[in-house]
Amino acid sequence: MKKNKSSINESSPASLTSRRTFLRDSAVLAALTTAHPFSGLASLHEGKQPSARMIGIQIGAVSFVDEGVENVLDNIQKLGGVNTIFLTTFTYGRGLSGRQIPGHPFPDHGSQESDEKTFHGGNYAIPNPEYYLNTVLNNTRATEFGDLDIVATVLPAAKKRGIKVFCSVEDQWRPDVPGVSDCAEIDLYGRKTNSLCLFHPDVRSFWTGLVT
Repeated sequence: MKKNKSSINESSPASLTSRRTFLRDSAVLAALTTAHPFSGLASLHEGKQPSARMIGIQIGAVSFVDEGVENVLDNIQKLGGVNTIFLTTFTYGRGLSGRQIPGHPFPDHGSQESDEKTFHGGNYAIPNPEYYLNTVLNNTRATEFGDLDIVATVLPAAKKRGIKVFCSVEDQWRPDVPGVSDCAEIDLYGRKTNSLCLFHPDVRSFWTGLVT
């Protein structure tokens, strides 16, 4: 009888060694997670320290407003080993901004009150008007937190802790934003859609100004 070369002898030395390695690493992983959640995960691979790998999290402005910048940074570092923040800087969508998507339960921290009546969205940093001279989309400031500049508020505190910050932007708009109707995408039937036309010169000028 010919042996099936593709089959693996589960009692072979190689197989037993592989099992021992798996069990050893699983035990180490469990111990690390119990002692300091997520803080030692990166060290299991190639001997690298946790800081050598990106451990990121998306956070909207409302979290820092509700819970305080230092408190939020403490939590994500101690509980998640986070070293990178993707800070929601521009969006009119509820997915990346606002306390919670309507109809979903609140997390076990932060305000438990819905912000459906106060949520507006837009640019949570302070736009430089100089970069928006060539677009009708030049009134996009988020209004729910007054004069807050979320980038200027979070960046210095994060930098002191060695946390990197990336500005996260999302192409989500409100229909009542000035200029949106003028830049709407047109479908095959000549109807305006709920999305902006990425080929429209005002839209291109807006995104160029936002990321400058």
